[in-house]
Amino acid sequence: MNLHGYDWPQGGTKQIAYVNSQSHVMELLLGYGDPWQWVDLTTLTGAPPASGSALAGYTWSAGGTKQVVYSDQQSHIIELFVAKGSPWQWVDLMALTGAPLAEQGSLTGYDWPNGQAKQVAYVDNQGHVIELFVAKGSPWQWVDLMALTGAPLLHQQPLTGYAWVWGATKQVAYVDDQGEVIELRSGLNDQWHCFNLTTRMRRETAQNT
Repeated sequence: MNLHGYDWPQGGTKQIAYVNSQSHVMELLLGYGDPWQWVDLTTLTGAPPASGSALAGYTWSAGGTKQVVYSDQQSHIIELFVAKGSPWQWVDLMALTGAPLAEQGSLTGYDWPNGQAKQVAYVDNQGHVIELFVAKGSPWQWVDLMALTGAPLLHQQPLTGYAWVWGATKQVAYVDDQGEVIELRSGLNDQWHCFNLTTRMRRETAQNT
């Protein structure tokens, strides 16, 4: 079973999200000075059941929300989200954007404070890493990071996405079919680029010996 824990500063809570045996997305949460609580987000929102246990939970600083993303049984990426003082809602990101269907098992979501954006990265059935993203005040969009960068394909491997505030970049990293670590990276007003970190480390090690 996969589970994801994270902080929500705007709401003053910490929470853990996971998928139960009924394919429902569950949240355990705690506010400072309060007892632990739990909520069935699938029942609460009427969102589609999950397919598998892969999910990601994270906060969006620019939007003041927390969200959980997962793949449903139609291979669509579903986002559950809530702002402080508002009810939980859900949205089908494939229906919104027309992005390709997801392959099961590889999914990440994260905040990018420098770009005031949140994004979800996943793998489609062609082994391409797809990014869904939205900036404050803009609609959801999608982009094929393999088509943009020429990066190697990804099959049945985990991936991670994260922001680097000091460098003002966002990046997705994964292990390709050759067992090498690949980083895809983009900055403000910059294009996406692909870096083979395994090859780079080998080269630097060889130069230092």
